[in-house]
Amino acid sequence: MFDGSGSWGAGVEAASWFREWLASNQQNSEFVSPASVNNALQNGKNLLPQKLIDDDVFGWSFSVVVAIVDDTSIQIGRCGAFAAVAVSRSLGDKLFAPTTLGDELAAAGNFAESDEQASKYSKIICSSFFGDGNEDQLIWTTPIKNLKGVKIVIGHATLPRFLTSCEGQVFLTDPETIRDHVEKFSGQSSPTAIISNP
Repeated sequence: MFDGSGSWGAGVEAASWFREWLASNQQNSEFVSPASVNNALQNGKNLLPQKLIDDDVFGWSFSVVVAIVDDTSIQIGRCGAFAAVAVSRSLGDKLFAPTTLGDELAAAGNFAESDEQASKYSKIICSSFFGDGNEDQLIWTTPIKNLKGVKIVIGHATLPRFLTSCEGQVFLTDPETIRDHVEKFSGQSSPTAIISNP
């Protein structure tokens, strides 16, 4: 998934170009490892149209998340504002989330992490994005196994806080429902996916 919303410069346009370029020029069978995904993204970076590079002094960067799924495991690579939670019968376990300004201020002792004051800083992402002057390699989880009965939910950075706040009361049936709930919770929307092993 790609998301350029909230980026500076040509991030939206670059995210759209990468999505279309991968869909047109790469075969799914090529994405069998983190290295092959990182290579494909690097190739795209080298082929990005000069117009996108030159048109905006603020550069181009965006959020991206990739899941490699087989019969026994899932491995997820990401850069930017995406978060992921593994949800079973109990409340979910956070797999990853970007660092926000609220996280950094709480770690520095400016206020408690649970303090309401922290929430206004939770929309400012401090983690690196993919693109110009940013990361060009995704950060990968170790392979996650034993997925029977587990749903991996991937979405906006505030997804883990949202799921904690609703104490597992959200019915995780489709990505659009989760996206809409997170948007009402945080005021921000993001591409959202649910990966499950039936």
